[in-house]
Amino acid sequence: MSKNYIEQVNENIKKYYSILSKDFPQFLNDYIYTPEMQKSTEEETLEVIKNSKEIMSLLKRDKINLEEVSDYKIYPIADNETPKLSADRLEYTFMNGIYYKKVWDLSEIKDIYEDIQIIKNENDIPELGFKSIENAEKFINGASELWYLWISSQDTITMYFFADIIEKMYKEKYITRKDLYELSEQKIINKIINCPDKKISNLFNKFMNCNSFVNCEEYKKDKFCVSRKVKRRYINPITSNGKRIYDASNKSKEKIDSYINMKISKYAYVDM
Repeated sequence: MSKNYIEQVNENIKKYYSILSKDFPQFLNDYIYTPEMQKSTEEETLEVIKNSKEIMSLLKRDKINLEEVSDYKIYPIADNETPKLSADRLEYTFMNGIYYKKVWDLSEIKDIYEDIQIIKNENDIPELGFKSIENAEKFINGASELWYLWISSQDTITMYFFADIIEKMYKEKYITRKDLYELSEQKIINKIINCPDKKISNLFNKFMNCNSFVNCEEYKKDKFCVSRKVKRRYINPITSNGKRIYDASNKSKEKIDSYINMKISKYAYVDM
């Protein structure tokens, strides 16, 4: 019996997916369970797809040209420049707003999602936008809580730390480029935990048990210290009256301005 992705997820995620689409597109199952689709990121997508006999066979079956899927940035509805709203930006914001920090419940997400429509923007390019100011404000209210988390010292240090650990393991040949594209996150973590170099595995364990993240203005040489010069991700969606929410709502303008103008420390370190 073939695998069915939707049956593998918990009930809450099923309910969330049912908001996005009443019926799960079953043909996606074959793609989801190819090895490449199980860790791969958007980097080097073309090479990953071209080198997969399974994916290429499925694309041929479904009469989809390689050029149509190798770079989803060619579809402005799927992806566009910040701070516009796209399907990609909408989906990861919703998911973060349910599981990273709960800023909406499923009924609120349903209201927000059902208010979204395709609108031609200032450059006459199709973009996801909102029919009503009210739901655009509701979206910004929740999303703005997540923006601060994405530039927090804890989030920034964690990303740098994992990149540093992976780089060390790669240089010592404890992990390969192929591993990074084909293994699941849990399998990568297991490789770190069981790394033959105990300095690496011990450092990882110490980090995972540490909760002390400290902001500072000067670089600390004796600590795992990183720059907090980070990209500030935010969304300023267009509305049906042709205005972006920043210009259509004082409440949303305040939320966006507060985030953009917030001062953050130059550096942060973890005290292990």
